[in-house]
Amino acid sequence: MAAMHPRARAAAGPPLRAAALAAALAMAAGAQAQAQAQAQADAAGGSGLRYFVEPGFSTSLTLTDNGRLAAEGRRADAILQFSPSVRMSARGQRVQGSIDYSLDGIVYARESERNTVNHRLNLSSIGGLELVEDRIFLDADARIAQQATTAFGQTPAAAGLPTADTTQVASYSLSPHLRGRLGGFAEYRARVRHTATVAPDRPQFDSSAQTVQVGVGSGADFARLGWALDAQRTVSDFEAGRRTTADTLTAGLSYRLMPELIVRANVGSDWNDLRTVQRERYDRYGAGFDWRPTPRTLVAAQVDERYFGTGYDLTFSHRMARTSWTLRASRSTTEVSGRGTAAVATLYDLLFARFAAIEPDPLRREQLVLAFLRNNNLPPNALVFTDVLFGAATLQESQSLSFAAFGRRTTVTTTLLRSRSSRLDTLVTGIGDTLDATGSLRQLAVNLTVSHRLTPDSAASVSLSEQRNEGDLAAQHTRQRALALSWGTQLGPRSSLTLTARHVDFDSPTQPYTENAVVATFGHRF
Repeated sequence: MAAMHPRARAAAGPPLRAAALAAALAMAAGAQAQAQAQAQADAAGGSGLRYFVEPGFSTSLTLTDNGRLAAEGRRADAILQFSPSVRMSARGQRVQGSIDYSLDGIVYARESERNTVNHRLNLSSIGGLELVEDRIFLDADARIAQQATTAFGQTPAAAGLPTADTTQVASYSLSPHLRGRLGGFAEYRARVRHTATVAPDRPQFDSSAQTVQVGVGSGADFARLGWALDAQRTVSDFEAGRRTTADTLTAGLSYRLMPELIVRANVGSDWNDLRTVQRERYDRYGAGFDWRPTPRTLVAAQVDERYFGTGYDLTFSHRMARTSWTLRASRSTTEVSGRGTAAVATLYDLLFARFAAIEPDPLRREQLVLAFLRNNNLPPNALVFTDVLFGAATLQESQSLSFAAFGRRTTVTTTLLRSRSSRLDTLVTGIGDTLDATGSLRQLAVNLTVSHRLTPDSAASVSLSEQRNEGDLAAQHTRQRALALSWGTQLGPRSSLTLTARHVDFDSPTQPYTENAVVATFGHRF
């Protein structure tokens, strides 16, 4: 394991220790917190702060025929994983947010030098903390997870199990913002955002950015015609790359042609040094629309000509009685973070949107979705795309399709994703990331999961997935295919048992492997 970079150690240590302490405290007081939450919700009559705390743990035993993930010298192994966790959510007039944290201890029976402890965190309070009523707000999000350091390295057989080509990455964003009104004529807004990505064992992927945004737009007096003026400055600093500054100034007009259709256009300028040593000015212009023909359908498009060419963001989503569709296509830059952005919605996200018609209250809906996933033996993050770390500003194109169908006892989910990444900041070299070795990275992924509820307390599922990564050279390619069969049952109101058999085939010019494993997992929620 590489020595921890001094700046990474300072940035990563306290958040990880604080998260672990928060999890331990929440688990110790879980039952009491839930009782207090329910009492407070009842007392508030649905109008005050409502929250729930759900601590728990899971332990799994994996018996694999290829613990080393090697093409030759295969060696069977047993892997024990213990994961205490806590999930906290809050909804109120001035607070919205959720935290999902777990601490994963991984022990190998035959190779104790690979034993490790990992953190997993997903924190979100977007739309979240109202510091001054209807005036000043604070958004925050954070993530700790295993990330791939190269697109052409070895991919783990299962999520959460590290390899030599993955590392633990912590990223966070803090964003206070202000908004207000100038009578009915205009509304103003201002935002400051600080983001950072820290990889303690791979400091070349560390990055940070500071963004300042100010704007003013039309107020309530403008019924159909809207206008906006916006300015933004972003200063990005990549550990292995360089510091860059990007400024944007835009003016826009919008018009509501009919209640369900809004069209818009904008013009402006960009100033940046992302592709040149000195800052250069570039003209920009664009147009778009939002169309909601029904309450369950959205068609949106935005196309802009900018310094990197044509950028776009196209979205189509439609929800029927038992199905949900989401199509997305985009071409944009990652000027702020070195992590790729070609991610798609998780199964939890799809169900959360689908259940909006059933339960409009966000807090109750969250618990409803989690219960549905447990009852149907479906993992919340089933549709996660394997992302790759980059060490400089990147240009990315992606297209994705997510589909979910819900029967009385059967649930089907499908995700397809294609992306292409290339270096935006062409002045940096020798960073040590994937784009040092290839001009572009192309990725293709597909996932199909079918779950069938056998009894009120048990369900079976099958999952098929494939992901391909390709570079410009013939030797730059990997392909992973995986098949997983799973059966799960509820042992009681708060306990569950899951048995899974998986087969993984990883094709690579340098590190191919196949693996077969059976996994038994016991989980309990307090």
